[in-house]
Amino acid sequence: MQKLNWKSEFVNSCRDKTFVRRVKRFHTAEDGMMTIMTLFFIMIVFTAAGFAVDVMRYERERAKLQYALDRAVLAAADLDQELCPKDVVVDYLQKEGLDQYLVGEPQVEPANLCGSDAITLEGYRRVAASAEIDIEMHFMKWQGIKTIASAATSVAEEAIDDVEISLVLDVSGSMNSQNRLVNLKVAAQNFIQEMSDKTEDGKLSISIVPYATQVTLPDYLMDELNTTGTNPHANCINFASDEFNTSTFDIDLNRPATLHFTAWGDYDRRPIGGIVSSEICDRRSSREMAILQKDPEVLKEHIRNFEAAGNTSIDLGLKWGLTLLDESFQPVIARLAGGEIPSEFASRPGAFASNDAMKVIVLMTDGANTTQYQIEPDFRDEAGTSNVWW
Repeated sequence: MQKLNWKSEFVNSCRDKTFVRRVKRFHTAEDGMMTIMTLFFIMIVFTAAGFAVDVMRYERERAKLQYALDRAVLAAADLDQELCPKDVVVDYLQKEGLDQYLVGEPQVEPANLCGSDAITLEGYRRVAASAEIDIEMHFMKWQGIKTIASAATSVAEEAIDDVEISLVLDVSGSMNSQNRLVNLKVAAQNFIQEMSDKTEDGKLSISIVPYATQVTLPDYLMDELNTTGTNPHANCINFASDEFNTSTFDIDLNRPATLHFTAWGDYDRRPIGGIVSSEICDRRSSREMAILQKDPEVLKEHIRNFEAAGNTSIDLGLKWGLTLLDESFQPVIARLAGGEIPSEFASRPGAFASNDAMKVIVLMTDGANTTQYQIEPDFRDEAGTSNVWW
């Protein structure tokens, strides 16, 4: 058997110039390099594009959650919303299929009030809610990132710009017993101070309507109204029965002024020219209404001067309290603004339809209506002297 000398064969091959040239050509050849680089760059682009898709999906889901939460709290914070604010937030997210991502319960201030209690004297509502969702990644999971957490928080608050309040206060004779008037004064003054502390200057107007048998108007208001009959000592107005069925005040209507008389006593004061005591229309300045004022000290001082006497006419007190909140009375207030009434209240009472103002009546009383008195029309003839002198 022939013996192969591999060393000799290798040496002979190396001496072959063709083989050497092939080795050199292989060493310097660049064929196929672009294909490798292209594949490398394709992998980079594909990975980056996959990450971008995941980021876009993440942002889409995050925006969807945030948008749904924003709409939910805005609807819940609406002061006209009569449903429970927490229920409104949950319902909005349920309709989007996102309610399971809520974190805890929505927070509502000043309280989670519903129905007719939806608007409170604070004049605002604040609703806050948070949600969190884990968004699955399709491409990033190759790098070990399976999900990315997305959190959303939304807060909405609605506040009433203007607050109009009528304090209708009972100063009838029965308030003298058991410190009722004393307690009323404390409560009314504390209420005024608290409301003043919670509102910006010029946003809050308070009217005080003290009532007993009648309600006494200040001279500057009486001069703006159309009346028949005269009372040189005090200003009160008689309302027709049907006017108590509405809050509207017809400023063009001629109403009878309450004449100067009393229902308690029969002493004839004509010989001495005196005026009657315990008159139906009280002449004391402390019995006059305070109309659309903002200074808490002025209002509290007015209350401190109250004295109790007379019958109880809650209907008259409430009628005037409503009138001072009704938009029909605005032309009268506009004429008085800048004088006895602060100029910033010239546009009050605000329109009901605007929803820009909260209108509140606070009634403080100790009992029910009693007897009211008016001079019969036949005895109101201004052409001659009435034969009624009580």
